[in-house]
Amino acid sequence: MKAIILNNSGSVDNFNYVHVSKPSIKENEVLVKVTSVSVNPVDYKARENEGTLNWLFGEQRPVILGWDLSGIIQEVGKNVSDFKIDDAVFGMANFPGNGSAYAEYVAVPSSHLTLKPANISHQEAAAATLAVLTAWQALVTNGNIKKDNKVLIHGASGGVGHYAIQIAKHFGAYVIGTSSEKIKNLCCKMVPTNILITQK
Repeated sequence: MKAIILNNSGSVDNFNYVHVSKPSIKENEVLVKVTSVSVNPVDYKARENEGTLNWLFGEQRPVILGWDLSGIIQEVGKNVSDFKIDDAVFGMANFPGNGSAYAEYVAVPSSHLTLKPANISHQEAAAATLAVLTAWQALVTNGNIKKDNKVLIHGASGGVGHYAIQIAKHFGAYVIGTSSEKIKNLCCKMVPTNILITQK
């Protein structure tokens, strides 16, 4: 399969486009044919910093970076019951760890994926993953959000913020958001809050 590998940290010039073996899946994994990936700050920070590469991969080199992906399931491990071949899925593979999403195929634990909604593209799904998970973990996993809670969301129009507003309102919370004056109209149209506080 085709993959983008990194032998040493540094600039994007250190990436190499090569052919490598297709991964084998474990009992709890699925094999995804990757349609789209997204690049977040963690991607370029890992690429640039040898210490981060060592933390993620130890002495293993070359490595395949990438965590956020969307694609189509090609194989299903024998302990996987929630997905089937040809399902369109998206998620964040093995983060933090060896995600290997910059490749044609990737083996992913089924618990790291969800079905891609039919009304969004693979590109939109891959781009959403890190921001959505950050908002979900803050509000639901760690915040235990409930109906009628009051929630203050700073940077309401940002990548994480606009998902946090939608999640909070889904749970019936009273949402207060902050945004810059310059983009308040965009924020109000995109994801209306109960109160929007703007600053110059």
